[in-house]
Formats: sequence, C-alpha cells, structure tokens
Amino acid sequence: MARDPWSAGSVPSAPSAIACSAIKDWFASAAECTLSRVWVIHKCPRLIYMTGTHIADQLIKDQPMSHEMCAVIMRRFGQIDATLNCDEPGLRWRKFMEPDFATFAIADGELTTIRSIQQQFKQDPMSFKVASCHMFYAPAILPLGWCLYAFDFTKKKITVLDPLVGTTGFSNESIRLHEYATGKILDGLFLCARHFYSNWPYKTERWTRDFPMIMEDNFTSEESGLCVTFLSKFFDGEKLVKSLNKENLELHRHTLLYDVMRLKDNISLVPSDVLEFIKTSFHVL
Repeated sequence: MARDPWSAGSVPSAPSAIACSAIKDWFASAAECTLSRVWVIHKCPRLIYMTGTHIADQLIKDQPMSHEMCAVIMRRFGQIDATLNCDEPGLRWRKFMEPDFATFAIADGELTTIRSIQQQFKQDPMSFKVASCHMFYAPAILPLGWCLYAFDFTKKKITVLDPLVGTTGFSNESIRLHEYATGKILDGLFLCARHFYSNWPYKTERWTRDFPMIMEDNFTSEESGLCVTFLSKFFDGEKLVKSLNKENLELHRHTLLYDVMRLKDNISLVPSDVLEFIKTSFHVL
C-alpha cells in the first residue's frame, strides 16, 4: 500500500495568499455576463457543467455547497494526489469518492450498473490501483447537512466526521443515523469492490465505528459542505492535521476557489483565460 501523503512528503504546498486574493477579488468584480458562462465542463466519471455564478455563490459567498460542487472538488483532490504521488505508480493512499456514491448506496441503488460509479472504480490500473487504497473517503449529504465517512480498510474502522456535532458531541439520534448510513455505504463499497476486482482481500465482518469530536467551533448546516471538503483534505486517518475552526475554514474556502480554477481536463476555456488575465494583470500565479 502507498504511504499517507504526510509521511511520504507529498502534501501540496498552500497556494500563494496573494494569488488566492487576486482570484477572489476578480470574481467579486466580474460582470454577470462573464459569470453566467459555463466555467466547468468535466466528463469523468460523469459529465458536470458549472457556471461561474455557481462557483462564486458557493466559494466566495455563503451559499450551501451543492452536490455538483462537492463532486468537482473531490475530483480535484484526486488529481492533486496523483500529481504529487511519490510511491510506486498507481498506488494511492486514499480514494476520494464522489457524493453520488453515498447517495445511491443509502438509497439502495443498483450501484454496479450506474455509469458514474463504474467509472470511479474502473480506472486505469497503471495510473490508479483503486483496490490498493488504504482509505476511502465518502462525502454524504444527509437530512441535516453534509458529513464525511472515512473507511480505513487496514484497521476495518469507519470514522464518522460530522461538522454539525460541533463542540457538543453526537446525540443518540445522530449516532443511529450514522450507523445506518455507514452500514449501507460499507455494503456498497464491498459490493462494487467484489464486482470490479477479482482480488479484493477484505472482509465485511467486525468493522468498528469511531465518532470523534474534532471540531473547534460550531458550524451550521449551510457550512457543513465546506467543512466536509476540509475534513477530506486534512484527515490523516486518525486526526486532523489542521484544526477545523472558522478562521481555517475561510482560508480553505479561498484555496478551493484556486483549486477549482485549476481543474485538469476541464473542457471549458474560461478558467484558464481568466487565470492568464489575472497572471498578466497582477503578476501572480
């Protein structure tokens, strides 16, 4: 298995604060006719279209994170891990699932027949051996907001990372909800793994669940999607390597804007044109 990014030294450096600020300022003053254009056209594992307005509303303003935005961010996180991987080619420590996986799993969908889910598992083994991953991160949107489930396949442990528990902890009701959801998602992971791989070595028996209190502040349902992307990026399987509080979450928001603008395989040329304009005008990036 691959090493985690922190011990392997493959954690990306934070983008320049000046660059992030320049992008944010550009968005704040951009004309609506520019923002209304399609900024993201990304085909795999399923086609996503996203306008600049959609991006600005969620990553500059305070609108709740959409299913599509979370999917785009998970794709970008996976791209960054692939670019910085310093282990054997194809080995990756973690797999960022897109939120449709948890949505369909909880709803008892026919997972192995859904194209977007097939594409998340059936990747080129030379570039990504999905079956060798140590961790699977599954963001899920539940009735009250977003949460992240981290599945550790070596320790057979599910860590429930729920931003809405804040500093008070899990209620009995929320624990029951998460136990139900994680059971469905775990079954879905094993169903897909056994369907797509002939050498899947793991068993479903004797998995444990952990419900840590790792939030330093209390967060709203509207903030929970942003929190889940933070947790996906900074949870190392045991703890957060960066504290989740209001200040760090706001800095993370600006970094996400930078990351989405640099999404690879984006067919739309608008982000690259805007980045080139910012680079030329402000001498950043």
